[in-house]
Amino acid sequence: MHFVKKYSSIQFIIVLLTIIPMALFAQKDSSQIFALINKSRNYIIKPGNNDTDLSAALSLAQQALERSNASNFFNGIGNSYLVMAEAYREKGDRVKGRMYSKLAMACFRKSGSLEEQAKATIEYGGTFNNESEISTKIALYKKGAQLFHEANAILDEAVITQFVADLYILNGASDSAIHVLDYSLDLYKKVNYKRLQGVYSLYGQAYNLMNQFGASLKFNLLAARIGEEQKDEGPLMATIYNRLGLIYFNIGYYNQAMDYFNKGLRIAKIDKDTVAIILLQNNITDGLYKKNEFRKALQLLNVTSKLEPLKDTLDVFHNACFYFKILVGLKDFSNANYYFLKVQHLLPANAVSSTNKLYGTLISINYLQESNQYSLVNSYLNMAKSLMNKLPFSVSNNKQFEFFSYKYDSAFGNFKGALEHYKNFKLASDSAFNINKVREFDQLEVQSEHDRLDQDIQFLMQKNQLNNALLNQEKNQKNIFLISLFVFLLLSALLFLLYRNKLKSNIVLEQKQAEINERNLQLSTFIKEKEWLLKEVHHRVKNNLQIVISLLNSQLNFLKDAEAIAAIKSSQQRMYAISLIHQLLYQDEKLGQVEICSYIKELVAHLKTTFDDHINIRFDLHCQHLLLDVVQAVPLGLILNEAVSNAVKYAFPNKTTGIIEISLQSLSEKQYLLSVQDNGIGMADNINYNSTLGMNLMHGLAGQLGGELNVENKHDGVLLRVNFKVNYRSTEL
Repeated sequence: MHFVKKYSSIQFIIVLLTIIPMALFAQKDSSQIFALINKSRNYIIKPGNNDTDLSAALSLAQQALERSNASNFFNGIGNSYLVMAEAYREKGDRVKGRMYSKLAMACFRKSGSLEEQAKATIEYGGTFNNESEISTKIALYKKGAQLFHEANAILDEAVITQFVADLYILNGASDSAIHVLDYSLDLYKKVNYKRLQGVYSLYGQAYNLMNQFGASLKFNLLAARIGEEQKDEGPLMATIYNRLGLIYFNIGYYNQAMDYFNKGLRIAKIDKDTVAIILLQNNITDGLYKKNEFRKALQLLNVTSKLEPLKDTLDVFHNACFYFKILVGLKDFSNANYYFLKVQHLLPANAVSSTNKLYGTLISINYLQESNQYSLVNSYLNMAKSLMNKLPFSVSNNKQFEFFSYKYDSAFGNFKGALEHYKNFKLASDSAFNINKVREFDQLEVQSEHDRLDQDIQFLMQKNQLNNALLNQEKNQKNIFLISLFVFLLLSALLFLLYRNKLKSNIVLEQKQAEINERNLQLSTFIKEKEWLLKEVHHRVKNNLQIVISLLNSQLNFLKDAEAIAAIKSSQQRMYAISLIHQLLYQDEKLGQVEICSYIKELVAHLKTTFDDHINIRFDLHCQHLLLDVVQAVPLGLILNEAVSNAVKYAFPNKTTGIIEISLQSLSEKQYLLSVQDNGIGMADNINYNSTLGMNLMHGLAGQLGGELNVENKHDGVLLRVNFKVNYRSTEL
């Protein structure tokens, strides 16, 4: 028995001496295999889509696979298949990517961790597209998230769950996306993850699709703030800035939109992300178009079109639409017609969605109406109506359709239909205005929330400083205690009394401060509501005057008598002069007062376009800045309208060259002089002009203004002067 035991021990030692070198060799070989796999993956994650890098990645992965097969190292085989799948996905070869990811899944099920199974499952899901196969993709990603959950890989689970939310948003399931994002956010917070800008940006996207624009703006602003705090300069920030820009663009805040588009463009250029650069430059082009800066928009579009060849039908369609609408804005109808035909050719294509078809149809209607091709408009209006019935309701699209329908009915004399469409257009405009106000208030709410957070941080810092001061004071008290117990007790009693009195005083002060804050808040709310109501009054008055002007304009098509036509045109100009005042009052922050210099410039610009046949007349303006209330601004505007209209009509017969000089100067602190002088033929001596309607109107208006009207017939034209005194509510800037 002793011999057998000894022999067994020797056998055991021999086995150990055989196994240990094999294990050491296997460990060394596995390290080399994973070194090849990591090197392959480094080629894949390089920026861009370089075929040379991807070929090198596949070559290294193949070497790792061969070495893994030689040693039956299943984990190495699985990871080799996985990195091959990643490389083929990057190359755009979904068939091979799907094949290798399925092979990786099979290997990891035999010999692999839950995390590796999750990664292979997610890679397999990535081979499915985001359109017809999106449901399968979501299911596989959710399965990968569940595997991460079982492996207790919290951060990995949070990341893939965020991807699932993104897919829900692409699929139009915003409610499901928000539910998943809530779960993902909880996971991130469990591991104290700080870079949450991507999550909050997806919240913003989901709420935007649900038409909850205030919440969308709130979360996107929060995403931008966190990204800036984290000094993020990656592609995600370009996306966040683009989303913020689109929100401001949709509510008509084009300057703010352009700021965010340019921020995103700066990052995209740093990252050399051509796709993002094209997207952002196209959005900036749209912003320039909305601001009527058509030349700049065309220049930028030319630059963007050269960045990358147009790959598919949808890209060609979008590019043609951009050129088309900008050329129409420039009134370059000959070149616009080329793109009009191109857009019509592409509209039936399956690659063009219903939303894009509606967009192309509406800009085609605008082109046909601007180029006076009204006979073709009706079929496009019917096409637009059919597409709108298939799509979710859009205030912007409805507004454009009603305006185009109004113009079409007016052109063909259907004034009842034109009036109905114009009312609908104004209702849509008012609806868009109200949406903008709600979004503006939401934005202010977000800003105030940020301000409150800053105040809380400042308060905590002050509290921390106070705590440090109290600690130092306590140390001093302990030192005093060592010197004298009596002094310590005396100081303690004194400090207690002071603290109690201070506490009582603080309570009283806090109560008073709370009352003051509440009253201030009530007053602020009352003032804002009053200002908003006053703006709305001016807005309504301006709209009503514009309706009357439009109706008079429609009536002109039925009049043959020259005097009647002239009378209606004069009435339109007078109403426009009043309408412009209410428009300026509505736009300006100084409610109830009009900046007269700006008003004169806009009124003269309108009169120049009205009398476009007198192209040889030059206007010289010399005016001091002056604020007038509506009581004085209206008669002053009507006097100026009558004076300039008379000068244009009668001072320069046969469209001769001439100058009309308009001056508004201060004579004293409250006394001002308005003068209108032309260098025309002057007034005939044998005609009593004081008996005319225009002159009687100007005399009456001068009386309302609280001034005097003087007309001088000079050898080189007519000089009209109104000397008036500014009332107590009007002030000079």
